[in-house]
Amino acid sequence: YIEWKPYDAYKAMRHALGCDINLCPLSDDEFGRSKSCIKWYEGSIWPTPEATLAADCLPYNEEIADGETGLLYKPCPSMPTKAQQDETAEQFAANLETLILNPDLRRKLAEGARDWVYANRLYDKTVPGLFEYYQHLREKKAKEVEYAESPPRAVVLETPFKVSKKMSRVK
Repeated sequence: YIEWKPYDAYKAMRHALGCDINLCPLSDDEFGRSKSCIKWYEGSIWPTPEATLAADCLPYNEEIADGETGLLYKPCPSMPTKAQQDETAEQFAANLETLILNPDLRRKLAEGARDWVYANRLYDKTVPGLFEYYQHLREKKAKEVEYAESPPRAVVLETPFKVSKKMSRVK
């Protein structure tokens, strides 16, 4: 058991521990499906990334490729039977044992995850799409509200800081 730590201390401690297996358990229910993959992302971007064992449900099964960027196990539904609990426990234990006994597989999965996260989830990959999505919502709302004049495309704030041309562009 490790006591609760502030986030900065947690990051330093987790890296210092040298973990090489990242566990991402979830139940396959509405609460579990509302989660994000942040735990997988964080485990994948360390200088020495971690192999992940995650529940084969949303959000993990949309991003983790089983056997390539992590291992997935069948999670329990929200109201599991004894047989479903046993099946989940057996599959989880078998996949965890596979990771423990196979350092080459751990390394392969961890490196695959790191490569995928860097290629798909860094800010330069996600922010442009988010900007376009919010711009679309803004334009949709403007049509619904029927502005007397078209809404401004950007708000210009006076700032004491120099803003580079690259930063000041607005689509």
